[in-house]
Amino acid sequence: MLNTAPTHAPQLSLIEQLLAEQQSLPAAARFAQWHDDQQSCSTSTAHVAYRSLIPLTAPAPGEQYAFEVDLDACSGCKACVTACHSLNGLDEHETWRDVGLLVSTDERPALQYITSACHHCVEPACLAGCPVKAYDKDPVTGIVRHLDDQCIGCQYCVLMCPYDVPKYSHSKGIVRKCDMCRQRLAVDEAPACVAACPNQAIRIATVKMADATAAAAKQDFLAAAPDPRQTIPTTRFISTKMNLATWQAADAAFVKPAHAHWPLVVMLVLTQVSVGILLAERVLTLVSGASYSLPLLLTSLLIGGLGAQAAVFHLGRPLGAWRAWLGLRTSWLSREILVFGLYSGVLSAAVGLAIAVDWKFVAASELLAQIISIVAWLALAAGIAGVCSSAMIYAVTQRPSWRLWRTGGKFLLTSLIGTSVALAIVRRELWFVAFAALGAKLLFEAFSAWHSIDRYGRVSGSYSPLQGSATLLRGPLERLQSLRFLLGSLAVVTMFAAAATSHGSAAAIQIGAVAPVILLTIAGELLERTLFFMAVVPAKMPGGVTT
Repeated sequence: MLNTAPTHAPQLSLIEQLLAEQQSLPAAARFAQWHDDQQSCSTSTAHVAYRSLIPLTAPAPGEQYAFEVDLDACSGCKACVTACHSLNGLDEHETWRDVGLLVSTDERPALQYITSACHHCVEPACLAGCPVKAYDKDPVTGIVRHLDDQCIGCQYCVLMCPYDVPKYSHSKGIVRKCDMCRQRLAVDEAPACVAACPNQAIRIATVKMADATAAAAKQDFLAAAPDPRQTIPTTRFISTKMNLATWQAADAAFVKPAHAHWPLVVMLVLTQVSVGILLAERVLTLVSGASYSLPLLLTSLLIGGLGAQAAVFHLGRPLGAWRAWLGLRTSWLSREILVFGLYSGVLSAAVGLAIAVDWKFVAASELLAQIISIVAWLALAAGIAGVCSSAMIYAVTQRPSWRLWRTGGKFLLTSLIGTSVALAIVRRELWFVAFAALGAKLLFEAFSAWHSIDRYGRVSGSYSPLQGSATLLRGPLERLQSLRFLLGSLAVVTMFAAAATSHGSAAAIQIGAVAPVILLTIAGELLERTLFFMAVVPAKMPGGVTT
């Protein structure tokens, strides 16, 4: 919450302001002078003075602890960042508290430093998204804590938090974050950042959660910060000098490609292709009257299994992945893992039964064939639910580039490409379906990528996340995007070649024509999914000037 109040101080000239500033003591000298003055006071009086930066009593029901930042006192010295880093033993490039910069947008040039850490939200998105319940919110203090021993390093909380608070530690394979130095607060000591600030710009206050909710509803938080209605942050930013509501972040125009998340790229593409192949198998059985097709069932299982195994390499602590069902009630990641696990199990059962029948381990019967067909339909239903869960994982992060229609459209079209190519390989007269599916996917990607660019090919000057994504795709990621569309176009050309050789050609020639289609299509989808991750620009807290 940002509180502003008018000031009635007399207007001083520039020379008078500079002279007054020269006559004032620096923060360290003021504290030393205050400390010397307290020597004649009683111990209890001095103790109360030291305790002025933390609450004297525990929060009442409906209240919680929160950071309160006096923007007028913050000089951007980063003493709070250094103290937090030192006390918590963070990695070299790991920070739990950051200092950003706001700049005025009117004719009066001005700067304002912003120090921020975890906002210990009323409705923390990190807690809701974690699949293993590695977060909890203290029922007394309201502090959002991260449980290091429970974390598996999936980093989904990093995507869920709109304030870029959780930080992944590569050395430990887990995510960590600010816990307001709760051990120090428990023994009436101020957190590291609060104690280290020479200007006493940071303190711990007690806030009513209802007031924080009301402030978030009015979007009363901080200029250039993400929408507070997403998580209801409790940090209070106070200024009596100026209204910062219309200021913008100093790094608003700076964007850089995000992490590619290669294991997730492979997992998403292969699991969606697997579901698409299973859909093709079901369609062909309906058309032909057969109960099942073992080659397609087996292909779907192998590709889906390969994708599931690739996801393991994304985890910092993969041995704890079995706990991913714990967050089923709130986490779409838990739901995706559970549904795709069900998909693999049911599909494996269908393949196992089909192998037993085709290889004559058991006697074939109409009843057994119908059972295999029913199990395959159940696997398809689970697979479609898994693809939808994958789309929801990214849509709920509320990043504009990952809105449901964009993400869901790309994921479902990838599955349909798998369906159409599988149909065309089995039924050669259906290559036109593959043309249509891949063409639709390329057009959809082009629309999603270029919708924020004007008719002259220029990116708008506003600093929205969508414009940032467009800037990346027209800048550092332009070659990668061009390569993706080149591979897609070549895949379409090879489909025409495969269709031309599908009648009256030798089997070796037909296989030679189909192989490039598969390779180019898969390679293009992998590049598209890489751009999906690298081109996303989230809303974030104001940062510093990047040089």
